[in-house]
Amino acid sequence: MAINFPDSPSVNDTHTVGDRVWNWNGTYWTLKQNASTYSASDTAPSSPDGGDLWYESDTGNLYVYYGSVWVEVGHATDGGTALADADGDTLIQVEESADEDTIRFDTAGTERMVIKSDGNVGIGTGSPTGGNLEINGGSDYGRIYVRGGGTGYTMADIRLDSSDANRGAGVYVFNSANDTTWFSGNMYNNADAWGICRNSNVAMSQSTADTGSALVRVSSSGHMTVTNQPSFNAYKSGAAWTMNTTNGVVAFNSTRHNVGSHFSTSTYRFTAPVAGNYFFSYHFFMYTSYDNDSNTYYGFHKNGASHLTTNHGVEGQDGGQAMSAVISLAANDYVTVQMVGGGSISSYGGQYNSFTGHLLG
Repeated sequence: MAINFPDSPSVNDTHTVGDRVWNWNGTYWTLKQNASTYSASDTAPSSPDGGDLWYESDTGNLYVYYGSVWVEVGHATDGGTALADADGDTLIQVEESADEDTIRFDTAGTERMVIKSDGNVGIGTGSPTGGNLEINGGSDYGRIYVRGGGTGYTMADIRLDSSDANRGAGVYVFNSANDTTWFSGNMYNNADAWGICRNSNVAMSQSTADTGSALVRVSSSGHMTVTNQPSFNAYKSGAAWTMNTTNGVVAFNSTRHNVGSHFSTSTYRFTAPVAGNYFFSYHFFMYTSYDNDSNTYYGFHKNGASHLTTNHGVEGQDGGQAMSAVISLAANDYVTVQMVGGGSISSYGGQYNSFTGHLLG
């Protein structure tokens, strides 16, 4: 029913509607409850009417009767307020303790979410410390699930927006069980470039410009490159030199490129930085005197032991020799090119020889 209040009340004016009396305090109308509409007891009043108030004396909770249930509207013991269901186990409460300045959301008797005084939101935790929003799954998963509904062209988005033109919107994933960072870095999408950068484990970008920060790069045409993929091309600099079984390891003392510096020009070894399958090849352009007709044997050595060997029959003429192989290495295994037998043989220096290798995967 409509309640028609006087237009220009004075302080302490009253207005009666049914069995309820309203009082004007100079600013707004307040409802004055009489004995029939206000109760203070440890049990709910019988036969209540809509709008009746009940102060639960043993808990200090305040309820209003609405529809067919008592709805909690406050806690007299701590000064807070709440909206609750009939049995009080599903509620929204402000200040569980005096001047706490925290909003709490409970369902089925369990606190599910809080908004702290600093504005941080915790889901599954009452003390969010990991950022503006912290989700703690406890013994279950902590998960954000975004799903596009309907049919046809639908989209489910998580958008990270940074107002700083020089910085991306960061994503950080951390496995606290073994103190391992799975991924951390920046995700960006700007014009024709997208990227995930600045991470100790993986970084990826697609861009027409080389930012220098991506470890894995996919070009707009779909070509993928790995910035720090182990790779080298070594050679023996200078004039011709003689190889024989006395010095053993072929002294490739210079490099044309050496990504990661895994080839040593002092020990003439390539040392694997990670376990994997590596491709290696070498070649020589050799010359010999007519009186040297013995075979020579040389090949790849793995960790100082002969791994693959080939031979060249010297017939008093210049010739070339090449060999390639895929060798499986553990981290810190090393590979050299080494003579293992036969007579000495001379090779041209500089561009006429090389030892090369790279990680396949």
